[in-house]
Amino acid sequence: MPGGAAALFDGRLQSLADGIAVPGPWGYSMKAMLHAPFGALLKTLRVRLAIVLVAPLLGVSASHAAVLTYTGTTYAGWYDEEGLFGGGEHSSAQSVTAVFTFDPTSINSGYYAFDNVAVKITIGSAVYTGSLSVPNSYWDSEGLCCGGTPAFNTSFGNSYFDGVNLSNDHFSAGGSEGDFNFNRTTQSGTLVCQGINCSFTSFTERQTQFSAHDGSYSFQATASSDAPEPASWAMLVAGFGLTGGALRTRRKSAMSLRVA
Repeated sequence: MPGGAAALFDGRLQSLADGIAVPGPWGYSMKAMLHAPFGALLKTLRVRLAIVLVAPLLGVSASHAAVLTYTGTTYAGWYDEEGLFGGGEHSSAQSVTAVFTFDPTSINSGYYAFDNVAVKITIGSAVYTGSLSVPNSYWDSEGLCCGGTPAFNTSFGNSYFDGVNLSNDHFSAGGSEGDFNFNRTTQSGTLVCQGINCSFTSFTERQTQFSAHDGSYSFQATASSDAPEPASWAMLVAGFGLTGGALRTRRKSAMSLRVA
């Protein structure tokens, strides 16, 4: 819970605690626990729970990541050495759907930059999914970078060499207009030296690569709403219900004192 929200509600609802000191979001003073009636302490607990439920909802809008979808047809003869889509070489063309979900780090005239992306690519009945760190990637809906043609680009590369063992992992996906290209490659090897002559042995490379054509991109920009979502509404109602219960308990306590 933000500190400012907690402080605001502490000031507004302190009277509901019937004078019981509440030094922090969850802590209770020893004096209150030793001397306050159980009902008053229970009332304070209800007030605190209401604060926790309600405060995060005030002034907070709901947001949803941007979604870019490509649908098209692969060229015949693509191969899948990585086994991302069942493996092997594919001699026939197949339908492909690629969905990329990301939170834009900046938006400028239709240029959406992002550093992380969730990937889901479906070819026939095979599905590849992943969550990747892809700094400096973009969806350029207005073609600012590409002569007016909408374009998409996301890629990453990890290379590691400890003096003996080498490993490379590379990924790229993107395209423009009706085209889409995908490539994922992993490499590994062991360095062996004889005198000043060194070479990699046991070197392996696996690659999954395909290109698609006659497709289209569709894009849903980041959406936000100042109204809480259904789950947030439930929390809001519960919070106000607890606050109301605390108020009723306080009134009943005050009436009992007056009658006595």
